This record gives sequence, structure tokens and C-alpha cells, in this order.
Amino acid sequence: MRKDCKGILWENNNNLKPLSEILSQKIVESIVDELSKMQFDSPLFCLKLSYQYVYNYYPSLIPVTLKFKNWVESEEGPFMADPGDFINPSDQNFETEFLEFIQLIEEKRNWMAGTNMLRRAAKMLTLSKLNNKIKVTDGFVAFPVDWEIEGMELDKILIQCGAEKSKVKEWKKLKWI
Repeated sequence: MRKDCKGILWENNNNLKPLSEILSQKIVESIVDELSKMQFDSPLFCLKLSYQYVYNYYPSLIPVTLKFKNWVESEEGPFMADPGDFINPSDQNFETEFLEFIQLIEEKRNWMAGTNMLRRAAKMLTLSKLNNKIKVTDGFVAFPVDWEIEGMELDKILIQCGAEKSKVKEWKKLKWI
């Protein structure tokens, strides 16, 4: 056992996986809670979880509504377009776990653990359709992306995060991906 940066003892602290799974679930709860407080003009088409590989795994949210998707689809596509401000969910329910997780990632130099944790959370959001608490479209997908590093792999990321392969194929034909 070892103490984290706040002095709390963690079991299994040499293994990122259990902590990653706990953190994914808490992030999902925080995101759904934050989005539930908002009013959207139409169902959500997708939810981008923006982060920076290696530097910042705390996601900023970019919800894309169906209305916005329909407005931009002839230009750059709904996955690339930015509808406005980023939303930052509260970390008060997972701050301790998050700090410990980041500390372990840095110690182990396992940067993909942060990406994988966010993809696990995104897949939970996609498959649960935001825990059925926010209206979403058929084919809704949540996905984390660092555009500078992963932008060319968006199709693979969407599938890893629970998007149907047929939808991804359709989006590619539309040149959104």
C-alpha cells in the first residue's frame, strides 16, 4: 500500500486497471450529471471528450446537437465542427482518484492508460445513451480525441467507443470522417 498525494492509502496502487475502471465510472456519472443540468435545442448527435495525450486527461465536453449537426454537415462535418464553449464537468466526486491515476501514469510512463480510461468512459456513455437521462439521436456516440495525435484514426476511435460499424461506414461516405 502507498499513500496518494492527499495521504489516502490505495490498495492495488501498482496496477492502473482497477483505478482506471473506477475512474471511468465516476467520470461517466459526472458527465451525465453536468449535461442533465443543461437544456439542448435538440437531441445530442455526439459528445466529444477533448483531452491532450500525455499532458491532460481531464476531458472537456463538446456536445453536438442534431440541430447543429444538420447545420454544419455540408461544411466540415459534425465530428470536426466546434459548436461553442467547452463544458468542464465537476471532479469533486473523483478528484482523489484522478490525481492518483495521473501520478501512476507518470510514474509508469504509460500514457495510453489515460486514453484507454477515457475510451472506456466514452463507450459507457455511448452504450447507455447517457444513462437515458438526456435525449440522443439513433447512432449517438461519445468519443475522446486529441485531434493533433489521433485525428486520422477517428473511425477506429468511434468504433472502440461503441459506434455501430455501419454508421461509421455511412459517415465516411459523407466525408465526415
